[in-house]
Amino acid sequence: MMNAERALKNPKLVFQATITKQPYRRRFWFSVLIIAATLGAWFALDRVGKQGLVDSKLTDIGWLAAAAIVALMTVRAFLSLYRMITRKNESLRFFDRGFSWTRGDEKYQYGWGKVDVFREGASGIYLGKRPLLQWGAHTLTMTDGQIFKVTPIYGDLRRFARVVRPYIAEATGVQMARALRDENGVQLHPNLTVWPGGIEIGKREIPWSGLNVRLENNRLVIQAKDAKGKFKTVKRYSVRKVANVGGFVELATSTIRNHQRERFENKKAKVS
Repeated sequence: MMNAERALKNPKLVFQATITKQPYRRRFWFSVLIIAATLGAWFALDRVGKQGLVDSKLTDIGWLAAAAIVALMTVRAFLSLYRMITRKNESLRFFDRGFSWTRGDEKYQYGWGKVDVFREGASGIYLGKRPLLQWGAHTLTMTDGQIFKVTPIYGDLRRFARVVRPYIAEATGVQMARALRDENGVQLHPNLTVWPGGIEIGKREIPWSGLNVRLENNRLVIQAKDAKGKFKTVKRYSVRKVANVGGFVELATSTIRNHQRERFENKKAKVS
């Protein structure tokens, strides 16, 4: 904990979110109020209908509308009650040096070096910078086994990934480099493993000297040099299915430069 506290000293805040039970409490009682008012109107309509003061077709329409409103508000009330009971008050604060996460009486604090796996598993539909619909979660698995999921309830997940990715990429890239120096492989996907001499895709090995890696439209693109010296795409992975994709790209980029000095010095790479 002391290392995390030192890592978080005088940090720059890049993302924060606060979740409380109060909105769910308000939604629950609002739904109950709507149900009560609708039932009252329902019984009043039933009474005047039986007295013949209102056309029967109108009462039928009114009963159907009331039933639909009651059903909808009942579902809303139960969901709000469930969330009010099960969810804890939370406060998330992400910095350039790490993050703190408070859940009820539990408080966690980590530097980025404590991230074991970062998986960008969220997607969404956006109108400009505004999220219209989001699903999935960005998941941080820490070296001590703690798991944190940043879900749509915490705000704009695209922005979250954008602001924290560089810091996590640097930390996880360093961890991968350390593992490779110790002659250990790092598995990022069931079909993708990084080794000291290059990467392995299934049963195919591609050395650093013949490899190109890039991110393209939420895809990790792996390219290999063919017999003519041109880079051809051999595999595309969704970033949602690759662990520590940012760290891998950072590590691969620097390692490839070291193994392909002539390509980058002359800027004559033939990538297609």
